[in-house]
Amino acid sequence: MQMETGSEPKWTEVEPLLDEAITVLPKKDRDAVLLRYFQRRSLREVGKELGTSEDGARKRGDRAVGKLRGFFAGKGLTLSAAFLVGALSEKAMQAAPGTLATVVRGVGHSSGAALPASALALATGALKEMFWVKARVVLGAGTLAVISALVATATWQSSMHRNQSHAARQLAALPASELRASVSNSDDAPEESARQGVGRKLPLLVVGAQGGQPLAGAGAMASYFPRTWEDAAHLNFTTDELGHCAVPVSDREFEILRIWISAPGHVPKVIDWRKYEFQAQPEEYVVRLEPGGVIGGVVKDEADQPVSQAKLRVSGVGRVSSQRENIGYRDESSSVFSDDHGHWRFDQVPMGLDTLKFFVTHPDYAKAMVFLPLAPPGFTNHVVVIKRGVEVWGTVSNRFELPVFEAAVEEVDSYGGPAVSAKTDLLGEFTLNHVNPGLLKLKIDAKGYKALTRTVLITTNAEAISFVLEEAPPEDKADAAPAPVKTVRLAGTVKDEETGQPLDRFKVLLDERRGTPGPDFLGEGRNGAFDWEYPVMFFNEYALEIQADGYTPEASPPVKVSDAKQFFEFKLKRSADITGRVMFPDGAPARGAEVWLGGEDFGPIMVMTALKKALLYPGMAANDDWSIRTFTDAEGAFRFQPRRSVNRVVVEHDSGCAAVVMNSPNVGTIVLQPWGRITGVVRSGNRAESNCSLGIQPQASASGSPEVPYSHNIQADGYGRFAFERVPPGKHRVYRITSLHGDSAGFYGISHYTPVEVMPGETSEIVIGGTGRVVVGRVNFGSHKFMPHWTTLLQTLARPTTGTPPSAPRASSDANAMRAYHRAWNEHEAKQQRYYFGLKPDGSFVVEDVLPGAYRLEIRVTEPPKDPLDPEGGFAFTPELGSLTKDVVVPEASPEQPEQPFDSGVFTLQFKAEGKVGD
Repeated sequence: MQMETGSEPKWTEVEPLLDEAITVLPKKDRDAVLLRYFQRRSLREVGKELGTSEDGARKRGDRAVGKLRGFFAGKGLTLSAAFLVGALSEKAMQAAPGTLATVVRGVGHSSGAALPASALALATGALKEMFWVKARVVLGAGTLAVISALVATATWQSSMHRNQSHAARQLAALPASELRASVSNSDDAPEESARQGVGRKLPLLVVGAQGGQPLAGAGAMASYFPRTWEDAAHLNFTTDELGHCAVPVSDREFEILRIWISAPGHVPKVIDWRKYEFQAQPEEYVVRLEPGGVIGGVVKDEADQPVSQAKLRVSGVGRVSSQRENIGYRDESSSVFSDDHGHWRFDQVPMGLDTLKFFVTHPDYAKAMVFLPLAPPGFTNHVVVIKRGVEVWGTVSNRFELPVFEAAVEEVDSYGGPAVSAKTDLLGEFTLNHVNPGLLKLKIDAKGYKALTRTVLITTNAEAISFVLEEAPPEDKADAAPAPVKTVRLAGTVKDEETGQPLDRFKVLLDERRGTPGPDFLGEGRNGAFDWEYPVMFFNEYALEIQADGYTPEASPPVKVSDAKQFFEFKLKRSADITGRVMFPDGAPARGAEVWLGGEDFGPIMVMTALKKALLYPGMAANDDWSIRTFTDAEGAFRFQPRRSVNRVVVEHDSGCAAVVMNSPNVGTIVLQPWGRITGVVRSGNRAESNCSLGIQPQASASGSPEVPYSHNIQADGYGRFAFERVPPGKHRVYRITSLHGDSAGFYGISHYTPVEVMPGETSEIVIGGTGRVVVGRVNFGSHKFMPHWTTLLQTLARPTTGTPPSAPRASSDANAMRAYHRAWNEHEAKQQRYYFGLKPDGSFVVEDVLPGAYRLEIRVTEPPKDPLDPEGGFAFTPELGSLTKDVVVPEASPEQPEQPFDSGVFTLQFKAEGKVGD
């Protein structure tokens, strides 16, 4: 794609791509953009949230803007930093694009190490989660007295429940006109009635989920987060012999109360409440902990000797914002250590996952990150090998070659694991012990200097590395205090549509823009009514959804925050559960089949796990919500609770798969179709193309019928042979992938689209390429020296665009329109004839298997990145140094020499300093 030059592009060209641009940013860069431009935090506040200095926040923001510029440059849009920053700042005052709103919501309502990545499945980019920094607090002597408080008597419990129920019934019984009159949308929030209850506590009862037995000695940690997520207070509790404990809620300032609960042999939970839920004395909340599975093994060193006291910390299980309760691992309550013989045992394994990620650390060894399979259940023979690592030492100095004292040198771990760190001494020297050889990303920070982040290659113990810091500019004046957060009052009634009676208990969720996935859980309503004050953080339009057992969920129309005096009246319809049966073609029931629900804005996607296995996953579109998946019983039957907007059911089994339209709660019988298979070979001319990467995607269905998700990458072997296993029957496209940056982040090219139809239970064979010829050429850089990073820049040889590219929807929050747009874009791209290649250090290039015809050759080179070895720097923007555009005609190969490459010639690249760019 040719880069545009001249004036800035129009915002209408940039806006449709903003969703994707923000999404592909690494999580810390994404956090910086959202905090700085959407929440309008000062640099000092951004730095505090991200655990860095004010200058570090500035650098992070500048780097994020640079990566955004690089993303748009890859789309043919050249933006200046000033244009992009101005656009972000202006756009932050308007409605956020759909996917962006979801990402922002994650920042506004999540905490902990990570928020979910989806992602990941975004990923290809991997995206799964945003994080907020840990807050600190010093607990006074008064805290110790509170920790010992427990639930007193059952009489008190019964009394407080009656009081709360009576108040809720009074609200539900009021005429709608009187309720509307009490609703205000002004900035002045009503006085919190929760403050009236001196000594009010949230009583908890912790029991086992299977037998309901009280869990004595279960640990609970309560964190009181204010609206700014800063300086949270923490209290620790232990349940008594009856499984009870009580958490204070009336004598503390907080916006969200987050409680982690754990017990040996059970899967721990993290549970959230909001301040407005404690307007009356809360009733007892029963926490049901599922039994934990077991995984274990032995930790050994390189000499095959056991390692004792190695710490294994579990990580990687994310939160679902639409649920009050989630799996919640904490280092203090879920980490385990190896014994004197190196053996370890972890008994908090949740159901439904294929792997768990552990960080393994020991003072005398380099840390290890391992993904351990959970099949078969109860497997306790995993062998984890940790290595001594190497010692890294170096110096930190300033531009006058003087040592910098007490500079902090810390590893930057993109996986969220524990980092190695050290401080420089009087000579500016530091030592990092037990470091894994390979790429090591370090952040160097010292008072009075600009923070520096660099990636270095570590190979031996004898290496010394040095860093030079630049003086920081004088500190800016203190930024103005952030504007007070506006609140909106959410109030309404919830009744049975048929009887008109108020529903006793229901859940309230908020979707920050109509059509976007992943609503946030707001609280539980009682006796047909709710009335809460909710902070407006990152959105100006929202919709509410009500869920109740035995009813079909209902959502409100979208509402503007600026619209005054909103009142919601929900009437829910009773509904049966979603049920059906899965059968084999011979009529036998399919036991243990994996059944998924899909709808307008949710459903399963396919991801490649850490163990290189393709699996279905709820993904970001379903907010990582595993409740859309279940398994069939011995009779092949399955059951889901009613869910809004379900339109399809997807089934997977070792023996086959199916996808059907859902027109009623009773899906009926679903018959599995046997898996198909695709095999073939990749060729360039008559020669097999070895070890190349391949991908697959479904072709658009003319009937619009549902499909089993299938999209992942594989690699051909040394003879160009490949096989896609467990392929759903239907029409697909296989294509070649050109990547010049290995497994690191960066752009890649797709070419050689090859259609294929797969029949149930059969193997389809295809040949990718083989009808073109090799094109070679060379670029002359004149007096300029070749830069190593130019080998990682993707260059193109392409025919003129065929057909008109689809236009992006005006409203990116329209989920249906966005899905249709992406499908249309994939179909448009599959019709293009485009080849990708890289440059060699001598300027030569090779393009494989090019069909005869007229093409346009486009080559561009850039300035080196600030951190050339950074594996996350593939999307970073770097200014262009030079480029060329040249028309090339590739002729038919001679029958006498069919394998003779076509030499396209020598092309002189014009650098910007030399005048007009290009030929």
